[in-house]
Amino acid sequence: MALLLRKRLIVIETESSYGTDPTPDGADAVLVRDLSITPQSSDVVSRDLIRPYLGASQQLLANTRVECTFSVELAGSGAAGTAPQYGKALKACGLSRNCGRQHFRQVRAS
Repeated sequence: MALLLRKRLIVIETESSYGTDPTPDGADAVLVRDLSITPQSSDVVSRDLIRPYLGASQQLLANTRVECTFSVELAGSGAAGTAPQYGKALKACGLSRNCGRQHFRQVRAS
C-alpha cells in the first residue's frame, strides 16, 4: 500500500500488435486523481436449468475484468495536432482522434 495515496500516476501505452507487451517510458505517464482500482470484477450468470431434482443451479463468472477509474485534468498537449497525455486512455475507451484535430469521437469496435 502506498504511503501517499494522493500522489499517484499511471502509465498508459498501446500495444503495437495484439498480445505484445508495450514498453512504456516516462513520457507515457499521466497524472490522475480519484484513482480507484478493482482487481477483479465479474458478472454472475446463473444457468437456471430445469432438472428432475431439487437443488441450486450453478452460477458462473462471466466477463471477468480489472476496473480502473480515475479523473484527469482537461488540458491540451500544448502543440496543435498532438494528442493530450490522456489521449491513449480515451483510445482505450473506444474513442478516436479525428483528422489530427483535438477533438475525439466515439467509434464502434470492429
